[in-house]
Amino acid sequence: MVLVSAALARPAWMLQAGEVYKSVDAQGHVVYSDQPDMSVAQTRVEIAQPNLYSEDGLSATEAPPPLPDYEQPACPEDGYLWTPGYWGWNAGGYFWVRGEWVRPPRVGVLWTPGYWDFVNKVYVFHRGYWAASVGYYGGINYGFGYFGSGFAGGRWVGNSFVYDKSQYARSAHIQVSYHGGPGGTSLRPTPQEKVLALEPHTPATPIAPVRRSAAAHPRTAVTHAAILNPRP
Repeated sequence: MVLVSAALARPAWMLQAGEVYKSVDAQGHVVYSDQPDMSVAQTRVEIAQPNLYSEDGLSATEAPPPLPDYEQPACPEDGYLWTPGYWGWNAGGYFWVRGEWVRPPRVGVLWTPGYWDFVNKVYVFHRGYWAASVGYYGGINYGFGYFGSGFAGGRWVGNSFVYDKSQYARSAHIQVSYHGGPGGTSLRPTPQEKVLALEPHTPATPIAPVRRSAAAHPRTAVTHAAILNPRP
Protein backbone atom coordinates (compact mmCIF):
# COMPACT_ATOMS: atom_id res chain seq x y z
CA MET A 1 0.00 0.00 0.00
CA VAL A 2 1.29 3.48 -0.86
CA LEU A 3 1.13 5.95 2.02
CA VAL A 4 1.20 9.71 1.74
CA SER A 5 2.97 12.27 3.90
CA ALA A 6 3.34 16.02 3.62
CA ALA A 7 6.36 18.15 4.54
CA LEU A 8 5.28 21.66 3.63
CA ALA A 9 7.13 24.46 5.41
CA ARG A 10 4.69 27.09 4.13
CA PRO A 11 0.88 27.17 4.01
CA ALA A 12 -0.75 26.32 0.69
CA TRP A 13 -1.94 29.86 0.02
CA MET A 14 1.72 31.04 -0.09
CA LEU A 15 2.78 28.47 -2.68
CA GLN A 16 2.75 28.98 -6.43
CA ALA A 17 2.19 26.30 -9.06
CA GLY A 18 5.25 24.15 -9.51
CA GLU A 19 6.63 24.83 -6.00
CA VAL A 20 5.52 21.51 -4.54
CA TYR A 21 7.72 18.48 -5.20
CA LYS A 22 6.68 14.83 -5.17
CA SER A 23 8.99 11.87 -4.47
CA VAL A 24 8.88 8.30 -3.13
CA ASP A 25 11.01 7.29 -0.14
CA ALA A 26 12.74 3.95 0.51
CA GLN A 27 9.62 2.55 2.25
CA GLY A 28 7.39 3.31 -0.73
CA HIS A 29 5.69 6.34 0.87
CA VAL A 30 4.73 9.17 -1.45
CA VAL A 31 6.22 12.36 0.00
CA TYR A 32 5.31 15.95 -0.90
CA SER A 33 7.56 18.87 0.01
CA ASP A 34 7.98 22.55 -0.85
CA GLN A 35 11.77 22.14 -0.65
CA PRO A 36 13.73 20.77 -3.64
CA ASP A 37 15.97 17.81 -2.79
CA MET A 38 18.66 16.88 -5.30
CA SER A 39 19.32 13.56 -3.52
CA VAL A 40 15.99 12.06 -4.66
CA ALA A 41 13.98 12.00 -7.87
CA GLN A 42 11.28 14.65 -7.60
CA THR A 43 8.48 15.80 -9.88
CA ARG A 44 6.59 19.10 -9.65
CA VAL A 45 2.92 19.13 -8.66
CA GLU A 46 0.35 21.72 -9.71
CA ILE A 47 -1.43 23.36 -6.76
CA ALA A 48 -5.18 23.15 -7.05
CA GLN A 49 -6.13 25.17 -3.95
CA PRO A 50 -4.62 28.68 -3.90
CA ASN A 51 -6.18 29.62 -0.56
CA LEU A 52 -6.82 26.80 1.86
CA TYR A 53 -8.71 28.69 4.55
CA SER A 54 -10.48 31.41 2.56
CA GLU A 55 -13.96 29.91 2.84
CA ASP A 56 -16.04 26.82 3.45
CA GLY A 57 -16.14 24.26 0.69
CA LEU A 58 -12.54 23.03 0.57
CA SER A 59 -12.87 19.54 -0.91
CA ALA A 60 -10.85 16.34 -1.27
CA THR A 61 -11.52 13.13 -3.14
CA GLU A 62 -10.18 10.86 -0.39
CA ALA A 63 -11.34 10.52 3.19
CA PRO A 64 -9.26 12.16 5.93
CA PRO A 65 -7.26 9.76 8.14
CA PRO A 66 -8.45 8.81 11.62
CA LEU A 67 -7.89 11.32 14.40
CA PRO A 68 -4.58 10.63 16.16
CA ASP A 69 -4.16 10.42 19.91
CA TYR A 70 -2.17 13.35 21.24
CA GLU A 71 -1.45 15.13 24.49
CA GLN A 72 -3.30 18.31 25.29
CA PRO A 73 -0.94 21.09 26.41
CA ALA A 74 -1.68 22.97 29.61
CA CYS A 75 -4.04 25.93 29.37
CA PRO A 76 -1.82 29.06 29.27
CA GLU A 77 -4.20 31.15 31.41
CA ASP A 78 -7.81 31.38 32.51
CA GLY A 79 -10.24 32.42 29.80
CA TYR A 80 -8.62 30.49 26.96
CA LEU A 81 -10.76 27.83 25.23
CA TRP A 82 -9.55 24.63 23.60
CA THR A 83 -9.91 24.33 19.81
CA PRO A 84 -9.27 20.69 18.84
CA GLY A 85 -6.86 19.52 16.16
CA TYR A 86 -8.10 18.40 12.74
CA TRP A 87 -6.88 17.35 9.30
CA GLY A 88 -6.03 20.12 6.84
CA TRP A 89 -5.64 19.57 3.10
CA ASN A 90 -3.31 21.04 0.47
CA ALA A 91 -1.37 19.95 -2.61
CA GLY A 92 0.55 17.42 -0.54
CA GLY A 93 -2.58 15.71 0.77
CA TYR A 94 -3.77 15.72 4.36
CA PHE A 95 -1.68 17.19 7.16
CA TRP A 96 -2.43 17.42 10.86
CA VAL A 97 -3.31 20.82 12.33
CA ARG A 98 -2.62 20.61 16.04
CA GLY A 99 -5.14 21.76 18.62
CA GLU A 100 -4.58 25.07 20.39
CA TRP A 101 -5.77 27.02 23.40
CA VAL A 102 -7.21 30.25 21.98
CA ARG A 103 -8.53 33.39 23.64
CA PRO A 104 -12.12 33.82 22.36
CA PRO A 105 -12.95 37.05 20.55
CA ARG A 106 -15.34 38.10 23.33
CA VAL A 107 -16.85 36.89 26.59
CA GLY A 108 -19.70 34.41 26.33
CA VAL A 109 -18.87 32.67 23.05
CA LEU A 110 -17.91 29.04 22.50
CA TRP A 111 -16.01 27.26 19.71
CA THR A 112 -17.70 24.98 17.19
CA PRO A 113 -14.99 22.78 15.60
CA GLY A 114 -14.72 22.45 11.84
CA TYR A 115 -15.37 19.07 10.27
CA TRP A 116 -15.17 17.08 7.05
CA ASP A 117 -18.44 15.96 5.44
CA PHE A 118 -18.99 13.47 2.60
CA VAL A 119 -21.14 15.31 0.01
CA ASN A 120 -21.74 14.30 -3.62
CA LYS A 121 -18.87 11.79 -3.60
CA VAL A 122 -16.27 14.25 -2.26
CA TYR A 123 -15.18 15.27 1.24
CA VAL A 124 -16.01 18.91 1.99
CA PHE A 125 -14.57 20.89 4.92
CA HIS A 126 -16.78 23.14 7.04
CA ARG A 127 -14.82 25.73 9.01
CA GLY A 128 -15.14 26.17 12.74
CA TYR A 129 -16.56 29.35 14.28
CA TRP A 130 -17.34 31.21 17.50
CA ALA A 131 -20.95 31.67 18.63
CA ALA A 132 -23.06 31.91 21.78
CA SER A 133 -23.77 28.15 21.55
CA VAL A 134 -21.86 25.20 20.13
CA GLY A 135 -23.24 24.19 16.76
CA TYR A 136 -23.14 21.03 14.70
CA TYR A 137 -19.72 19.53 13.96
CA GLY A 138 -20.59 16.28 12.28
CA GLY A 139 -20.78 14.04 15.34
CA ILE A 140 -16.96 13.87 15.37
CA ASN A 141 -15.51 12.80 18.72
CA TYR A 142 -12.54 15.17 19.02
CA GLY A 143 -12.22 14.52 22.74
CA PHE A 144 -11.22 17.18 25.27
CA GLY A 145 -14.86 18.12 25.86
CA TYR A 146 -15.95 17.81 22.21
CA PHE A 147 -17.47 14.33 22.17
CA GLY A 148 -19.61 14.60 19.03
CA SER A 149 -22.28 17.08 20.11
CA GLY A 150 -22.03 20.21 22.23
CA PHE A 151 -19.15 20.97 24.57
CA ALA A 152 -18.65 19.45 28.03
CA GLY A 153 -15.44 21.24 28.97
CA GLY A 154 -16.96 24.11 30.90
CA ARG A 155 -19.30 27.10 30.78
CA TRP A 156 -19.34 30.87 31.10
CA VAL A 157 -20.37 32.29 34.47
CA GLY A 158 -20.60 36.04 34.08
CA ASN A 159 -17.29 37.21 32.62
CA SER A 160 -15.37 34.10 33.72
CA PHE A 161 -15.10 30.67 32.12
CA VAL A 162 -15.45 27.80 34.58
CA TYR A 163 -13.60 24.68 33.41
CA ASP A 164 -14.76 21.11 33.95
CA LYS A 165 -11.32 19.48 33.98
CA SER A 166 -12.80 15.98 34.23
CA GLN A 167 -13.90 16.30 30.58
CA TYR A 168 -10.49 17.17 29.12
CA ALA A 169 -9.46 13.71 28.00
CA ARG A 170 -9.36 11.66 24.81
CA SER A 171 -10.25 8.02 24.39
CA ALA A 172 -7.25 5.78 23.78
CA HIS A 173 -8.44 4.38 20.46
CA ILE A 174 -8.32 6.11 17.08
CA GLN A 175 -11.48 7.96 16.11
CA VAL A 176 -13.15 8.53 12.75
CA SER A 177 -12.54 12.08 11.50
CA TYR A 178 -15.40 12.77 9.07
CA HIS A 179 -19.18 12.66 8.72
CA GLY A 180 -21.11 10.61 6.15
CA GLY A 181 -19.85 8.30 3.45
CA PRO A 182 -18.17 4.92 3.99
CA GLY A 183 -17.09 4.59 7.61
CA GLY A 184 -18.08 8.14 8.61
CA THR A 185 -20.22 9.27 11.52
CA SER A 186 -23.99 9.32 11.06
CA LEU A 187 -25.18 11.85 13.67
CA ARG A 188 -27.54 14.44 12.18
CA PRO A 189 -27.95 18.04 13.42
CA THR A 190 -30.62 18.74 16.01
CA PRO A 191 -33.35 21.36 15.35
CA GLN A 192 -31.45 23.77 17.61
CA GLU A 193 -28.22 23.21 15.67
CA LYS A 194 -30.03 23.84 12.38
CA VAL A 195 -31.26 27.19 13.71
CA LEU A 196 -27.80 28.08 15.00
CA ALA A 197 -26.29 27.37 11.57
CA LEU A 198 -28.37 30.24 10.14
CA GLU A 199 -27.30 32.78 12.79
CA PRO A 200 -24.27 35.11 12.56
CA HIS A 201 -20.93 33.53 13.47
CA THR A 202 -17.47 34.84 14.24
CA PRO A 203 -14.69 33.08 12.28
CA ALA A 204 -11.40 31.86 13.76
CA THR A 205 -9.35 34.52 15.52
CA PRO A 206 -6.33 35.96 13.63
CA ILE A 207 -3.86 33.86 15.60
CA ALA A 208 -5.29 30.61 14.22
CA PRO A 209 -3.97 30.93 10.61
CA VAL A 210 -0.46 31.61 11.97
CA ARG A 211 -0.53 28.40 13.94
CA ARG A 212 -1.99 26.49 10.99
CA SER A 213 0.95 27.50 8.82
CA ALA A 214 3.33 26.09 11.42
CA ALA A 215 1.33 22.85 11.52
CA ALA A 216 2.52 21.85 8.06
CA HIS A 217 6.20 22.23 8.94
CA PRO A 218 8.22 18.97 8.63
CA ARG A 219 8.89 18.97 12.37
CA THR A 220 5.23 19.18 13.35
CA ALA A 221 3.33 17.46 10.53
CA VAL A 222 1.73 14.10 11.35
CA THR A 223 1.94 11.75 8.36
CA HIS A 224 -0.39 8.96 7.31
CA ALA A 225 2.41 6.51 8.09
CA ALA A 226 2.57 7.72 11.69
CA ILE A 227 -1.18 7.24 12.10
CA LEU A 228 -1.36 3.84 10.45
CA ASN A 229 1.73 2.58 12.29
CA PRO A 230 1.57 4.24 15.71
CA ARG A 231 4.38 3.74 18.16
CA PRO A 232 3.56 1.56 21.19
